[in-house]
Order: sequence, then C-alpha cells, then structure tokens
Amino acid sequence: MGRKQKTVRDRDLDYRDLVEDLNDIIYILDNRGKFEYLSSATEFYGFRPEELIGRLCTDIVIEEDVPKVLEEYKRVRDTGKSDQFEFRIKTRTGETVSLLTRTKGIYEGSRFKKMRGVLTDITDIKNIEAALQESEERYRTIFHHSPDAIMILENNRFVDGNETTLRIFGIDRREEFIGRHPADISPASQPDGRGSREKADEMIAEAFEKGSNRFEWVHRRTNGEDFFAIVILVAFRFRHRKLIQAVVRDITSRKIAEEQLQASLREKEVLIREIHHRVKNNMQIVSSLTNLHARQISDKESLGIFQNLDRRIRAMALVHEMLYKSEDFTQVDCDLYLKKISSILIESLGLERGKIRIVHTISDMHLSIDRAIPSALIITELITNACKHAFAGSERGEIHILFEKKDDTNFLIVSDNGKGIPEGIEFGETGSFGFSIIHSLVKQLHGTIEIDRTEGTIITITFPDE
Repeated sequence: MGRKQKTVRDRDLDYRDLVEDLNDIIYILDNRGKFEYLSSATEFYGFRPEELIGRLCTDIVIEEDVPKVLEEYKRVRDTGKSDQFEFRIKTRTGETVSLLTRTKGIYEGSRFKKMRGVLTDITDIKNIEAALQESEERYRTIFHHSPDAIMILENNRFVDGNETTLRIFGIDRREEFIGRHPADISPASQPDGRGSREKADEMIAEAFEKGSNRFEWVHRRTNGEDFFAIVILVAFRFRHRKLIQAVVRDITSRKIAEEQLQASLREKEVLIREIHHRVKNNMQIVSSLTNLHARQISDKESLGIFQNLDRRIRAMALVHEMLYKSEDFTQVDCDLYLKKISSILIESLGLERGKIRIVHTISDMHLSIDRAIPSALIITELITNACKHAFAGSERGEIHILFEKKDDTNFLIVSDNGKGIPEGIEFGETGSFGFSIIHSLVKQLHGTIEIDRTEGTIITITFPDE
C-alpha cells in the first residue's frame, strides 16, 4: 500500500472531519429521493443522521412545501442543472425551520444516479424579512388610512402622499401631486404677509436643522378654497436620501370654533363692562341723592349718618369703576384701589391737606369682587373712624395700612398713632353702627379680627383666600 495510498486516506478523513464540523447540512439523495448520506449537523434539528438514512427526504418537509421539493428534485434529475431553493421542515420538537438548499445532480453517463446538496438554516433571515414586511405593511396601513394628510418631500418637492392628501387638497391623481412644491398648494402669502414659497423653504430648513418643526399654515385646495392647518415636519434619512415627512391636519373647524368663542368672549366682556359701568353710575346717582338730602339736614348726628352712608356707597362704586376700566373683570388691584379710596375719604371728611398722612404697604395682590367689596367697606369704616375719633383735637396724625397675602391667608392691618379705641368698645353687634358693620363684613369673609390698644390702635383682620 504504500505511502501514496495512506496520504489519500488521511486526506479523505480530513475532508470528512471538515464536513462533520460544518453548521450546514451536507446530504446525498439516491435516485428515488431517499437520504443516502447526512452530515452530523442534522442533529441540530433533533434527528440523528442514521434515523433518516433510507427515508424519503419529504418525510421531514412540512406538508405545504412537499410539492415544491418534489418538483425541484425532478427538475434537477431531468435537466442536471444546479439550483437553489427554499423550503421548510419540522424539527423533532415540532418547530418550523426555513432552509436554503443548493443542489447538483450526479450522473453516470446520461443516467441520473443521485443528487447531492447543502442545507443552510435561514430561519433568522426569514423571521427578519417577515418582521420587516409586517412593519412595512403596518406603516403603509397607517400611511394610507391616516385621517391626516401625510406627505414625503425630497429637495423641497413632494415624492409621495397618502389618500387623505389627495382628498384634502382635492387632487384626482397622485401623479398631479408628485413633484410639486408646498407653495404650489398654498396661497401666495401666509397670514403674516410672508411669501409661501420663501417661508416653506425656511420651515423645511429648520426641520432639517432641529430634526422637526411644528407650525400653523394656510393651504389651498384645487377649488381655490383656503384652509388652516397644523403642519408637523420630521426630517429623516432613508438609503442615503435626506427626506421630510410632513403631516398636515385640517383645523378649519377648530379655527371657526375659536373665532366664535372669541366673539362670544368679546360680547361677554362688553356686557360685563357695561354692567359694572351701570352699577357704578347707579351708585353715583344714589350718592348724589344722599348728598341732596344731606344738604337739607341741620341735625349734626343725622347729617353724619348720611355722610357715612355716602362714603360707603362711593367705596363700592369705586370697585365697579376699577373693574369697568380694567382688562380683568374678575380681579381688583388692591394697591391702586386703597390709594384711591384713601384719597377720596380724606377729601370727603373735609380734612386739611397733610393733616393726616396715610402710609400704604401693599403687596402685589388682587382680590375678586366678592372679596374686594367687603374689604373696601372695612377699610372705609376703619379709616373714617380713625380720622374722626383717633385724631380728634390733634394737629397731625398717621394711619398705616398693611395689606398682604401669606400662603392662603390675607392679612389687613390698619393702625394709627391716635388716642386709641377706649376700653369696653368691641367689634360686634353691641358696638357702634360702624363697628357692627365691620364685624358683619369680617364674618362674611370668614375671617377674624383682633384689636391692640397698647399704642394708638392696631386692628388686624385675617381672612382666607378664595
């Protein structure tokens, strides 16, 4: 036997080891389509090679693919041409595996003897393809059935659009849409006066720069009708192409509703303003009538009652006047109000200019009309009381008004450096008429009142915020 025969045998063993170590399955079928040889890679699918030797290759092929396998076997047998095709098998555990086979016929002369081939597992590839196809179908479904117009732009021109795009813009065929610029389906200019072409190019450039862009736009249908839209641009790359996905939502009905709402709000503002104006005027009429009656009264006590009533009416009228002139009909600016009412009270009391100084310390706070009117009347009573009683017989006096809010509580502190309220006089139903009013108003605000008579008078009123 010699050295040459040994070398051939060793080489044959090396080839067999190589084949057995491959993940691909090497197989040979005889002229009846039965396995004659299978490499050990068959065990990946739960079959030992010796189990399948002598069995038809179709025994492990799933039923749906058997006709295809038989047809390919017959074609290779009859033509001798090498080829490759895909089919599926069932593993011993019942799993379906996709395989790709490359086959070649072996002949003795012109007689077909057997067929050999290689099987490669392509299950992962097929799963990826199926997932990609499912993803694409899902995207296509969303793309074509979206209630919004979805368009794809390249180089600022449309290259695709869904069915909604054609419907919204009144375009009959997609070919009429492809290649157009966004300005071609827009009026010449936008509401801000800028040209649609220039502004559209700017919006697209901004989307490329930032990744996306959202804005309002006016589009135009083929029948010449303009409509408002929300446009969302998203930049993306696909196969080295720089593209823009544009989503256009027709918001015409929303715009109409907004305009109707704004018109309704303007009407309500006019109505509320008119109500405050009329209330203020009516109170001024009542104030004028009170003054006319007061001129006919000689009794000082009765006259004082009428004058106090007039001051209370004017305090309430001032609230309505400020609301009438304000942009916000629900809130009163406390700082502005208190300074005005203080000036009016000093004037109405007939005090010399500079005799009584009122110092305001008021934080940036506002009160609703439900809080403002009781607060106005309380301050009116406290200032009036201080001016008339605390400084009686004094050359000079000073009243401090602190009004602030901490957390959810309002603090109103009115203090003076006058004589102070005598002991025994309390706020309540048994006090004077003015003090009884203050007590009722504080109760209306769900607040509390405290008096400090140590030096002058310090009255602290606290009440919760809205």
